[in-house]
Amino acid sequence: MIAALVGSRLPILVAAVSRTGAVLHTDAWMLHQPDRFAAALLRLVTTTGAELIAIGNGTASRETEALVRDTLRSATLASPPQVVVVSEAGASVYSASELAVAERAFAELGAAPARREAARLRGSALPDGLTAREVEVLRLVARGQSNPQIAAALFLADKTVARHLSNIFAKTGVTSRTAAATYAHQHDLA
Repeated sequence: MIAALVGSRLPILVAAVSRTGAVLHTDAWMLHQPDRFAAALLRLVTTTGAELIAIGNGTASRETEALVRDTLRSATLASPPQVVVVSEAGASVYSASELAVAERAFAELGAAPARREAARLRGSALPDGLTAREVEVLRLVARGQSNPQIAAALFLADKTVARHLSNIFAKTGVTSRTAAATYAHQHDLA
């Protein structure tokens, strides 16, 4: 079992994933509540039998890694999990879903079968062939954000947002932002 953590100013996203890529547990923990974080980590490790903890190298990764290592060091575990830091290159806070985190962790660790399974599971949850990034853009459209606001939120160029919207319109068969927002709500993507 692998637990993947992505640190940030927002809650730390947690995914416990089996060696085959099956999601065992998901959660969000707050780094600024170290006692609760430590208790939740130990509960996760003992209930799932975690063998590895992968920490995303984004914002607050050093603090997250230190807290994880300190927590595991102070615990009396028969077989403490290995702790590694993995690359989050190309990820944003908005794309750090549990399965995306797991997929990146598996790729970094060279666990190809588990990475493919996480990618399959992540992709199968999206309707009409939408990509995860297109869903991120669609969610923000459904919240009434403009292209420049979406670009700023996702660290994209305005033209990239426009291209994503064009792809969304083509894949979903809608012809306006209003229709796209309606589509997002109808498909529980908003």
